[in-house]
Amino acid sequence: MKAYSYENDINFYNYIVFADNSEEAKSMVAVAEGWNADETEDIKVWREPELDAYHDKDISAVALLAAGWGLECPNCGVINSDDNDLPTYNDDKAYCGKCGAELVCLEDRVLRKTSLKKL
Repeated sequence: MKAYSYENDINFYNYIVFADNSEEAKSMVAVAEGWNADETEDIKVWREPELDAYHDKDISAVALLAAGWGLECPNCGVINSDDNDLPTYNDDKAYCGKCGAELVCLEDRVLRKTSLKKL
């Protein structure tokens, strides 16, 4: 499985999509956006190879930040990214540089071919 990203420029949100190829990723985005799976000509996806290893597990905030993503703090709303040097790290967790709240990846914006198996 390969990781792709999609950015909705109108409503300003992103998806991370795990699919076998870009066409499959576009189809998954189309369905998530409420369109038919074959309505993909205006959908653009980008490879996110740094996230390939997360196809079968939750994506950590640390991995997203390392891949260049910004994460909104669930407590104070500040966008944390390595570009603005805000997040702080402790082992495998990331925290908001302003208020100290733990940063998380919102899995509702992750599209997977097969759902994660929870233990």
